[in-house]
Amino acid sequence: MDLRQLRYFKEIVDQGSISKAAEVLHMAQPPLSMLLKQIEERYGTSLIKRYRQKWEITEAGQMLYNHATHMLQQMEMFDVKMDYMMQGEVGQLRVGVSSSCIHLVGDVIRQFSQSYPKVELQIFKGDSEKLEQMLFNNEIDIAVILAPENSEQYEEFPLTPSPFALAVPKNWSNEIDLDVVSIQNLMKFPFISLEAMEGYSMLENIIYYLKEKNISLNIVAKCKDITIAQYLVAKEVGISILPKIQLGYVDGIHFVDLPELEIAIQPKLFYKQEATFSPICRNFIALFKSNT
Repeated sequence: MDLRQLRYFKEIVDQGSISKAAEVLHMAQPPLSMLLKQIEERYGTSLIKRYRQKWEITEAGQMLYNHATHMLQQMEMFDVKMDYMMQGEVGQLRVGVSSSCIHLVGDVIRQFSQSYPKVELQIFKGDSEKLEQMLFNNEIDIAVILAPENSEQYEEFPLTPSPFALAVPKNWSNEIDLDVVSIQNLMKFPFISLEAMEGYSMLENIIYYLKEKNISLNIVAKCKDITIAQYLVAKEVGISILPKIQLGYVDGIHFVDLPELEIAIQPKLFYKQEATFSPICRNFIALFKSNT
């Protein structure tokens, strides 16, 4: 039996007569009578006992009525869920955020969660190189990362760039005159270096800049994660050249601008073209764009 037949049978029982059910269903009475007869013939039993002034549902009829009620309720619930999904109001969204971009997503994620409470957000953290690979492999839907040099295969939306600056532990201010800082003098201090990432030339640009200044580095630590690099500077492991962004450990750091170092990180929102087919992704992208 299909849902239409179940709905018609349920209406017959609810109205207590075929004629009343036909009125509610806006159809003629004979086809409805024929439907009831066909169902009874199919199962080889009476579903409704009909007397002159008496109407009584049989045990088999009650079983079919309960089944019809359940199936129609399930279909109604499915329709509601489908409507939610098509509006991007239910489902799952996988977002990758690099540590250098985490400060750009907090407000958007809060607003999205408030606007779409039935959407489950999965947040993935890692360096931009790793997250770009996850986006390529369809392991995440959207990535907020530093822009790779080759990004033609993605849709993208640029975010606020952050210039690089010299990051110095604040507690070293007694040893360093930060008002008349000379980068050459600072290079006698231990240095924390960002490691190279495939598809990104930031490290190469920094090294080229320092070579032009005839500066050799006393590298004591290397890492790809800018948050970790900031933490090491704040803990006085050494100085570094880092993007001037507000991450977790910036209170322990003094940033010294280096105008001659003309490089910056360029965060972008990345997604594949097919992501725009998903209402959830479209909603997140639209909210992100409206906040920048």
